[in-house]
Amino acid sequence: MSKESKIPTKKRIIETAIELFRKNGYDKVTIKDICEKSGISKSTFYYYFDSKDSIIADFKFYSDVYVEENFNKLITSSNYVEQLWNFYEMYSKPTYEAGVEISKQIFISNLHEDHHFFAPGDIKLWETEKLLIQKAQQSGQILNTASPEKLAESLIFAMEGVVLVWCIKNGDFDLFARIKQVFETILMVKPGYF
Repeated sequence: MSKESKIPTKKRIIETAIELFRKNGYDKVTIKDICEKSGISKSTFYYYFDSKDSIIADFKFYSDVYVEENFNKLITSSNYVEQLWNFYEMYSKPTYEAGVEISKQIFISNLHEDHHFFAPGDIKLWETEKLLIQKAQQSGQILNTASPEKLAESLIFAMEGVVLVWCIKNGDFDLFARIKQVFETILMVKPGYF
């Protein structure tokens, strides 16, 4: 079976599991529930995943597929700051849509297994992120003069911190509004460019 033919089934299993986890809670969902809702057999499930926990470990795969599917949104603006925001929004949206329960499990899984979820340098478009920061600096849209790599690292660390606090507070604040605030503060976005 080719890699391309594996992606739709794997993605469907992840999406189904996330939907069930969000609705019923991670601990209450069984592999049987995921198989029934996905319309697959247990052997198909185990072809892609070792356990329910491995679905969480593969959430990065799901996020990368989401970014690939929505990459055109990144370049819809000629404004580099907006392109950069679109970049962060693309990476944040799957986590936000998955909800607090899944986000908590991602943190737990990452602590236990060191999956490098959304760590600087480990995201799929790391070079693109740094290039967008550099272009925004060169055009005067970003006033922070730190290196693009340092700014990219700072943004990722800060945004992960916002997601962690969002999880701790059970989603009681607008995640995107806080991420946007961090984005604007760290980059020192010039007024009128965002």
